[in-house]
Amino acid sequence: MDFPAPCRLREFPDVPFMYANLCEGYFEKGWVEEARSILNEGLRKFPGDEDIENLLAKIADETDDPDKGKKLPIIGLLLLLSIIQKRFQRKVTQIDL
Repeated sequence: MDFPAPCRLREFPDVPFMYANLCEGYFEKGWVEEARSILNEGLRKFPGDEDIENLLAKIADETDDPDKGKKLPIIGLLLLLSIIQKRFQRKVTQIDL
């Protein structure tokens, strides 16, 4: 689903706050790439704007995935723990006999 063009941004293209405000809305909706795009456009128009730079850093921090999506699925982890538990119980039962 495409988000309609930001009307207010077109009306006030020389106001850095508008870029930051629109970015916050996109980011809250989970539209991370759109939020980054808006901020990068804002930085091209307003190089060194502290609010825009801080928002870019915030997005980078909150979306950082050091494992690059290669996390063990929770179901796999639960199955592994179940297998280990059963093997442990068998060993304990064999020792008790």
